[in-house]
Amino acid sequence: MPKDRFPLLCNEMIPTPPLPYHTGGHEYRPEEIAFLNEPGMSRANVVDYLGTPDWILKEPPVVAYVWEMTKIYGVWFVGAESVGTGGKWEETHRRALFIAFDEYDQVSRHEICVLANNETVEENAVSWFKTTK
Repeated sequence: MPKDRFPLLCNEMIPTPPLPYHTGGHEYRPEEIAFLNEPGMSRANVVDYLGTPDWILKEPPVVAYVWEMTKIYGVWFVGAESVGTGGKWEETHRRALFIAFDEYDQVSRHEICVLANNETVEENAVSWFKTTK
């Protein structure tokens, strides 16, 4: 390359509206879990409808079905003349369907929650159970 020419460098970050997409586990939608509101719904009914839970806690009596969502916030690229690389700026978070049972092993409450990344599913479930009584 001649001394009076410099390589053309390109460095870009293009923001986009957050674009969430499902990346792992089964994502439960409100219409899929509407049956949980029916009176007398038992733990056995839940397993029949949703399958084996990902997490089962004995105390408190909670089961969890977990999935992962990723949001893309933008794309980036860096290049010089004919060489370059790029990628996407994204954030992954986990969600869970928590289902609590009463002393008769019937559904007492349920909720879809975004899990705190710095806690285990079990820690998230215990926190949820304590705050939603």
